[in-house]
Amino acid sequence: MREFEERVILLLQEVKEDFNRMGIPYGQVDQVKINKRAKARFGCCKKTDKGFIIEISSIMEEAAEDKLRDVIAHELLHTVRGAYDHGQKWKKLVNILNHQGYGITARTTYEKIGIADARNERYKYMVKCSHCGQEIYRKKRCPLTEQTYRYRCGKCGGKLKTFVL
Repeated sequence: MREFEERVILLLQEVKEDFNRMGIPYGQVDQVKINKRAKARFGCCKKTDKGFIIEISSIMEEAAEDKLRDVIAHELLHTVRGAYDHGQKWKKLVNILNHQGYGITARTTYEKIGIADARNERYKYMVKCSHCGQEIYRKKRCPLTEQTYRYRCGKCGGKLKTFVL
């Protein structure tokens, strides 16, 4: 894991140099973390009192260098003043970077990154809405799977039912 963290830090330095060369004023990155639990996102940028923390999911260890660089650049863009969300300023900066060889998007998939989907772990429970059919999957027992009568569908407010898979 330490090797991957060093790889991320080196790529972050390269991305910072590209930002400097293009005149993109990024914020203070206080820390870079490798998140071993994140499966639904590849990276994350968090504000702190003094700057930002950039988290990269450990599943990105399997990704090609250019894909990892794109995720790092995506997160570093969130440190730019006025670009913390995926608003107009963020999109404008993405266009500038993509014209220079990056492939940054607001959202991406396992398939586009070229790695195996880490979320394909087997689910044990499915909670289904009797009205709209929305399905919610769980790997472990929880209040939702055990006491379904206490909850309603987040989409339509319909009743839920638990199924053991």
